[in-house]
Amino acid sequence: MSRIPYWLPIVLVCTTSQYLQAQTDSTVVFRQSQVERVASNFSSIDRQSTLPARIYSRQDTSLAVQQLFEDKRSLGKTYTMVGGCNLIGFIALPAGASVGAIGLVTVGLGAIKKARFRRYREEVILRDYQSGIPLPQRIQRQLKAKYFG
Repeated sequence: MSRIPYWLPIVLVCTTSQYLQAQTDSTVVFRQSQVERVASNFSSIDRQSTLPARIYSRQDTSLAVQQLFEDKRSLGKTYTMVGGCNLIGFIALPAGASVGAIGLVTVGLGAIKKARFRRYREEVILRDYQSGIPLPQRIQRQLKAKYFG
């Protein structure tokens, strides 16, 4: 087995310190110009009128809620499967206590996610939304632009 000479890290540190010193001088100038650009962008944004928030139709929102529930159910299923595999590994290998704990936590998270986003709850929320009742705050917070796309 070959050993690294004790002087090699010292030589590397000495040679790179000069390079880093040269880099910092140029980056300071670069960062100053970057700050000036950002400042000018903010001042131009202040001059623009505020854009209205995008308004989605009930149809768009219903599809987004369906997409959200489908995504979360799929994630819950994945958590449960991965946790189950970890638990099987824990049973097969008795020395893996940490694997069993991780598997147990992952299965628990997956089961909670699957229970919170079950199909029946999705149907109830959508039925209420179509009848004029607003979406629950928790669901509104979780609706991101990717679900509307």
